[in-house]
Amino acid sequence: MTEHIHKRLIDEQVRMILERYLKKELNAKQGMDLLGLKRRQFFEWVKRYKEQGEDFSIECKRSN
Repeated sequence: MTEHIHKRLIDEQVRMILERYLKKELNAKQGMDLLGLKRRQFFEWVKRYKEQGEDFSIECKRSN
């Protein structure tokens, strides 16, 4: 199993990649490769980033 993304990258790195995708500086395939995500998860993150903007975070939010 691959390492979780929040252990490999910080929020700012992920936001930068998503922002570059939205500005069309990267295509979806490049963004997915940089983040290590599959297509569905990548576009879920793009949608969440558009909604949350600078409040976007990749940290796990688990409740016990």
